[in-house]
Amino acid sequence: QSSSSQVSVPDVAGKTVEEATALLEQAGLKVASTQEATDDTYPAGQVVRTDPAVGADIAPGTAVTLYVSSGKEQVSVPDLSGNDGDGAKQLIEAAGLKAHEGASEHSDSVEEGKVIRQDPEAGAMVDAGSTVTYILSKGSDKVEVPDVMGKSEAEATTTLRNQGFNVDVYHGNSRDVPAGNVMTINPEPGTKLNKGDTVSITISDGAVMHYVSAEIYSEPQTALANVALDAYEVADGGSVGYYITVPDGYTIVNVTDGATNYGTAASGTITDVTHDLVLVVSLVGTTPASSSSSTQQPTYDTTGTDTGTIDTGTGTDATAYQDATAAAGTTGI
Repeated sequence: QSSSSQVSVPDVAGKTVEEATALLEQAGLKVASTQEATDDTYPAGQVVRTDPAVGADIAPGTAVTLYVSSGKEQVSVPDLSGNDGDGAKQLIEAAGLKAHEGASEHSDSVEEGKVIRQDPEAGAMVDAGSTVTYILSKGSDKVEVPDVMGKSEAEATTTLRNQGFNVDVYHGNSRDVPAGNVMTINPEPGTKLNKGDTVSITISDGAVMHYVSAEIYSEPQTALANVALDAYEVADGGSVGYYITVPDGYTIVNVTDGATNYGTAASGTITDVTHDLVLVVSLVGTTPASSSSSTQQPTYDTTGTDTGTIDTGTGTDATAYQDATAAAGTTGI
């Protein structure tokens, strides 16, 4: 209890400045000043304490300082990026905050075990003692596209599906990849995709095949000549050999496929075949023509045997021969 010459400082904690001022004045005291103070108990704007302290006996008219709460202490949230769980926790606690590890998540950009993100964000001002949640990376859940080039369709599709991919299958021709095997993959092997994404493969149907045939034109006499071919079908980019039997009394004028002249040799090889072609052989007799003869169109061997033999008819008409030779030079492929 205060003496008659002194008054006791009233308890004004939790009061507003106006309320505290009124109580102090009722006690015969006055307010010297107000000062801000952080406090975990009293909300901002309420008196936290006085100076002199509550209960102190002081002379009437003494000025009392009021300390008013500015709320809880504010601290800056640290940046946790690049840290593992232990590092993140240490930074949070050093800032006067509480650490909480949330459920880990997959990330394509952050390595496993490192912080993906945090809440609140780095630099945010929060009450001291607040909780900061951080999420660690489980690493990427993407899967690399396996290399199935050259594999059979069945093996390739099984491998891709076992990795969790959907598979689209297309077909195309290839000079280099055997029929039935994978010739292209999209996306390319090593690309990282999510499970359930689609990978497209193209299966080779083998090389494109081109048909090869031959025709013989002779002037002026009957020419019992023939042309033997290595094959009647040639893979794209392949080659085919030809062999011409020239009867006595005849010579080869030219050998052409309509685009290329192969000269007058009785045998040769056509390389890099990229389309169907007709090999045209033109012969001319070296003995005088009989005036009773006339040119005949060639008779083709249609037996399908491997000899490729083509027989010709008889002809002495020079004009017809010239026409035939001209046709040989412009035969379409």
